[in-house]
Amino acid sequence: MPVLASDLIESTRRHLFTGQPEKLNKLDGAINSSVTSFTLKYDTGGVQAGTILSIDLEEIYVFSVNATAKMVQDCSRGYNGTTAASHVDTSLVTAQPKFSQFRILQALNDDLNDLSSPSNGMFQIKTVQLTFSPVRFGYDMTSVTDIISIAEVRYRMPGPTRTWPRINSYTLARNMPSSGTFGDFPSGTALILYETAYPGYPIQVRYRAPYVDMTNLTDNVTTITGLQSTALDIPPLGAAIRLVLGREIHRNFDEAQGEPRRAEEVPPQASAGSMRGLAALRQQRINAEAARLVRAYNYEMVSG
Repeated sequence: MPVLASDLIESTRRHLFTGQPEKLNKLDGAINSSVTSFTLKYDTGGVQAGTILSIDLEEIYVFSVNATAKMVQDCSRGYNGTTAASHVDTSLVTAQPKFSQFRILQALNDDLNDLSSPSNGMFQIKTVQLTFSPVRFGYDMTSVTDIISIAEVRYRMPGPTRTWPRINSYTLARNMPSSGTFGDFPSGTALILYETAYPGYPIQVRYRAPYVDMTNLTDNVTTITGLQSTALDIPPLGAAIRLVLGREIHRNFDEAQGEPRRAEEVPPQASAGSMRGLAALRQQRINAEAARLVRAYNYEMVSG
């Protein structure tokens, strides 16, 4: 079965919560993106004025509640930078979530972006095909805008042998002229070849690219992001670390003094310290997956 963005969110939550329940409810009837009142299936319980609700990827600020009717009477949709959206009947409602699904998804995307940094050395492989011309050295990388570096370049030989020899001498040139009289490279990126190939035949360029953000709970993670299936456990580790560090900042606000026992039972930096094991595991997994990628795409290149 495909792994969805919602699955990574749940994996992150398992790192963050060890059996600690949240206040949950369900919608009693579907709602669209504009209504400011709706009914809950069960007693409002922890839902009152000032409560933040999380439904799918939306956060909602509650202004008033009718507890007898189990109704949120007035609210602000799309709170905290989220987007107001439609939600189906019986959608799960979390009251005052420590980490909403929206925030967890943001943290997962932040970690995906970090994995593609030079210090972590992870990437996805994409392919673009060009056509060789004997009068040309420079080739526009068509609509490619996400290239990190070239992995390999091969060209098709004529005949029935289906041979694709490598081109070893080339340069990847960035920020090339893309418009005007000499705007030869609309994408702004050019592949300069210093070896010949066969006129009219394809050149296949495989390149390293960063991972792509998830936007919906139903996104297929490997299809949308390009993350390898063996590395699906890494983003939840990174997301959990990011989210807990944010909680430590919140803890240090003066307003946090309303929790008198917390300073004794959970000393300063305890939350951040609890993530050290996850941070070490995350780094081990990044090293392992980066090594796996090097082994799979370790092409020797003269330049590029």
